[in-house]
Amino acid sequence: PCYCRKDFYQKSPRDAAVTLLQPLLATFGHDARAEQVPLTPAQIPTARQSLNTKQNKQTNKTGSFKWLTVRGALLNGVEANEMLMWFYVGEIIAKRSITGYDV
Repeated sequence: PCYCRKDFYQKSPRDAAVTLLQPLLATFGHDARAEQVPLTPAQIPTARQSLNTKQNKQTNKTGSFKWLTVRGALLNGVEANEMLMWFYVGEIIAKRSITGYDV
């Protein structure tokens, strides 16, 4: 939709925000349902096999990970940090508290 129309600016801020965010949230919801699902029992052997590939074992034996560029190492670190933060967010949601469990 065109957000430069006159009727878009005449809406209340809440209605304008809903109009603007609705397609973005629909896309996000679709992607989240498709990408963030746990493995099915049928997918577990494939995942296990991909972790035990000859290339991974050879990389660990030869030390070729030492030839990783700074940019590649930084991107790997950012990705690991993102996974860690999502773990912490899940823990906070499960605890229903930031500080700790109610004992």
